[in-house]
Amino acid sequence: MRKWSIPVMIAIIALLMPMSSSMVTAEDEAGLIISKSADPTTATVGDTITYTYTIINTDNVTTDNISLEDNLLGIIDLGEQTSLAAGDNITATATYTVAEADLPGPIENTATVYGTDVYGNTVTASAAASVELTYTASLQLTKTADPISATVGDTITYTYTISNNGNVSIYEITLEDDSLGIIDLGGETSLGAGENITATANYTVVENDLPGPLVNTATVYGIDRDEYLFTDTDTATVELSYNTELQITKETDVETASPHEVITYTYTVTNMGDTTIDNITLEDDKLGPISLNENGDTTLAPGEAATANVTYIVSIWDLLRGKTIVNTANVTGTDRLGNSLTGSDTATVTLSIISKKLLTKFEILKLSGVPGKGIEKAPGLQKPFNPNSQAPEHAGKKDKANTPEQLRERESVENQGTEHQLQITSEVQNQAGSEQANQDDDEDNTKPGKGQLHKNVGTDNQTGEQDATENGHKPDKDKKNNKPKAGK
Repeated sequence: MRKWSIPVMIAIIALLMPMSSSMVTAEDEAGLIISKSADPTTATVGDTITYTYTIINTDNVTTDNISLEDNLLGIIDLGEQTSLAAGDNITATATYTVAEADLPGPIENTATVYGTDVYGNTVTASAAASVELTYTASLQLTKTADPISATVGDTITYTYTISNNGNVSIYEITLEDDSLGIIDLGGETSLGAGENITATANYTVVENDLPGPLVNTATVYGIDRDEYLFTDTDTATVELSYNTELQITKETDVETASPHEVITYTYTVTNMGDTTIDNITLEDDKLGPISLNENGDTTLAPGEAATANVTYIVSIWDLLRGKTIVNTANVTGTDRLGNSLTGSDTATVTLSIISKKLLTKFEILKLSGVPGKGIEKAPGLQKPFNPNSQAPEHAGKKDKANTPEQLRERESVENQGTEHQLQITSEVQNQAGSEQANQDDDEDNTKPGKGQLHKNVGTDNQTGEQDATENGHKPDKDKKNNKPKAGK
């Protein structure tokens, strides 16, 4: 240990004092002085401050029982040096880590040295140091979505992570999502430095979110110990997709039908997608526009269906056009994004003559291919057909061989092998009435009996005679042959 004269030591201390605003030297009290310095002089929470203490005996006698105490750090270890001879000095150091409780600062602490002179008197000296404090407050939010692609009805799980990346605590923390509102943090409303909170919330995609993407932002709020407000935001994006499908099924209550029978068509329109469909219209290419449900609904929510029932009476015209009735229903609609949707379905009913008794006389003639204008309006031909009649084959004009035109046409059709006409001519034509001949005579304004078929008196021909009479003709009879004559 180097010894200095008292004047020299006082000069040295005087030179040192202006160098640091954190060092204070006490007046000479019974020969002891102390200086205290801090490094650094500005610190933040978590930083370590090193304090250096220098004790000098300025008296010309030894000072014993020396001890050093800091009001912040407590007793400072001086090693084994507890005595100072005149002019001697002791240097000691101590460290301190800045805590949040030290805020807002500055840290000001005082060190005091104690000793006893040769007379047993206590001598003391004190020095103080000051350290300015700073701190960093940070509140960070991270938001993620799972899944990142969804459709209407899917559930999205949002995960929120709130982190305190500063070096001071944050209090009164709240979290709000612009789509979901306040997010429950489970009672955690404060975060110490370096801590975090995790929270989750679910959201179900609805039709109004379309077309997407679904973008929503969360914001976290908190205050520090000095009640300064801190916030942070984060956004999550979920791409959206959707399915639109308008489906129609068309069914019939029968697979086969005859003229005069009723077919019931059932239409079912279903929204098979996940968006509402508006402006729905249904039209049958044979039956025209169809109204859905009793209230005529034109809107279907996802998964919703509407039905309609329409009846149709089969006519001989259907049979004349072919062996089947084939008609298609078309449905159209618009989804909420303005996209057009369509659907169609077809139903087929096979046509046949189940019972000739269901037909009228003119229908038999039409099905037999008998020509003539307006026969469907002739009053006498509107009555039910008598299946036992043998007259129709003689109806129509005859050739020079006196063969009824109907028979010749049937012969021609049979020779051509047309399956449909073969069936009709073989089963029907021989049973048609002579009303067509009567109607032809009326149109030609000829006298009764001329150019007209004569009727037999038998049971089968009584119906023909009655019909001819009703049409304004009096049938002639061939008493010898009891056979009808055809006009030229």
